[in-house]
Amino acid sequence: MTTSQKSQPSRASICRAYKITAATLAAWEQEGIDIYSDHALTERAARKHGTAGSEMYQARLAKLKAEALSAQLKADELAGKLISLEDCEHAFTKIGNVTKSLLQRLRADLPPALEGQTPSRMAELIGQAVEAILAQMSDPEGTPWKD
Repeated sequence: MTTSQKSQPSRASICRAYKITAATLAAWEQEGIDIYSDHALTERAARKHGTAGSEMYQARLAKLKAEALSAQLKADELAGKLISLEDCEHAFTKIGNVTKSLLQRLRADLPPALEGQTPSRMAELIGQAVEAILAQMSDPEGTPWKD
């Protein structure tokens, strides 16, 4: 991440942060490294210092990714794209309860309607009962969904 000129750190503070000399910093700058870019300096320092620098680079990269994800989640929350886990659990519980209730009603409603019917008429009546249940479940303003 490149900083603006007003908030750029001093060359001395860059040298301290990356454990390099002023001569090394000047050499990197001559190589075309943006000395005010954390990413570029961390990568270059990792090559110079070996594993410790590489671990620092990985840690900084992980931190930047976490910050980006956090900012994206906050933006999504503000935009109304996210719902709470509690609301989601409540919705699934409600769906389960409504489904259970409507299906249990079949146990009481179907036997009298099916008594003495032919197999084809039974299939038709069962199909109609299932269609009625699906219609009730798909109507968000319907009776089963009222609290």
